[in-house]
Amino acid sequence: FKGDTIVNSFNYKNFYHQQFYGEYYANGLPIINDTLRTPRLVGFVREDTLNQKVYYIDRYWNFPNEWLLFDFSLNVGDTLFNEFTSNFR
Repeated sequence: FKGDTIVNSFNYKNFYHQQFYGEYYANGLPIINDTLRTPRLVGFVREDTLNQKVYYIDRYWNFPNEWLLFDFSLNVGDTLFNEFTSNFR
């Protein structure tokens, strides 16, 4: 997380993703490249502390609609509807 953004009149934390370049092969043997890629902005997260919920907006898919990411107001036996899925690897 780094920095803030306003979307739909709500204040969000900027959510970045960073990964290693991965591995490549030389002479049939894997070589690990431990160089980090530049962080890229992938979405935005906001906390609704009054309602005990956390929301997420994906920058690339379905922007600016938000998903319920966490609901801390739930109790044992409550029904949770899964509306957030991700293809993060």
